[in-house]
Amino acid sequence: MAYVALHRAGPMNDNLLLTVKEFGPEPGREHRDQPSIVTVSERLDSWRVIAKHASLDATPWSATEITLIKHGATVASMVPCLPTALPCDLDFDLYWNAIETYRVSVKA
Repeated sequence: MAYVALHRAGPMNDNLLLTVKEFGPEPGREHRDQPSIVTVSERLDSWRVIAKHASLDATPWSATEITLIKHGATVASMVPCLPTALPCDLDFDLYWNAIETYRVSVKA
């Protein structure tokens, strides 16, 4: 019903997509100030960093406990052993959806 109301009001097209005003150049003119290719930073591959540490024979491995908590109860817990230490003493939220939130705890 909401889509039908939006379609009738005008901001939605026949494909039920929001209509967007085209902010491109005026007809007959070209964009001269916008590059067609933009340089971006390389993708961060944390496994490459871990593999580099693993290739060193003298590297001590570290264990870090990662716990997933929901409503104060532990849902899952793991202790990965990696050739590099993870940032420890971290606590942050994971938003599963608009209602469900999990707390992640990372401890040495």
